[in-house]
Amino acid sequence: LPMSKIVATIAPMTGHDEIEIMKDKKDPLENILTEQMRRFCLAFNGYKDSMTINQVIDNLPAGDSRVLREASKDISPDIKMEANFACGNCDHEDVITALEDIHCNLHDTVITFGEESLAGFGGSTCFGGKTPCEYREDKIYEGLSSIPEQAILVTHVPPRNTKVDRAFKVRHVGSTAVRKIIEEKKPKYAFCGHIHESRNSDWIGETRIINPGAFFRGYYALLSTDTGEYSLERLR
Repeated sequence: LPMSKIVATIAPMTGHDEIEIMKDKKDPLENILTEQMRRFCLAFNGYKDSMTINQVIDNLPAGDSRVLREASKDISPDIKMEANFACGNCDHEDVITALEDIHCNLHDTVITFGEESLAGFGGSTCFGGKTPCEYREDKIYEGLSSIPEQAILVTHVPPRNTKVDRAFKVRHVGSTAVRKIIEEKKPKYAFCGHIHESRNSDWIGETRIINPGAFFRGYYALLSTDTGEYSLERLR
């Protein structure tokens, strides 16, 4: 840092970090900026303990604080929020409505980006009606039955009997309908989520199945549709 000469080690904040910071919207902007620094600063002069980090942040010159914030922006992923989303099983119907209002809904629809088609279906299969967005298997199949072949499939619930649908890494709890659609429509790739602990990839026929894991923990996946190469990543 230019003024204090302290060596700072930083990393991008996760989605979970941002959610925690914004929980109390009554906090003044100064407090929010300080809390952001507490989360993206991993160490000062090699010291990683929270006491040192808090003490340094509380006593940083304004010029060093500004440099830290700019450095954090430089290393943060530039995510374009014009992407489309499929709702999760914990989302209510008003989430789907809100996504439709801003033209970002991928649930029960197909959209086209250049030469690629994305087909989506949100929510999960029924397991006791404990969450607000659950569907019967026949409804999921009906919603996906008209998707084009060789599309990129995006569902919240994973396909059944794969490496990406094992609850507590033991029991397969995925959707038989999603699996049937993959077997019939043969999408290029199939992205899913829902089972946080089954962050993994697998194959059904020639379709690569990818569960990136929970984004609130910083997990995501990168895929090149040109080469077919993919990787499971973590922000922090």
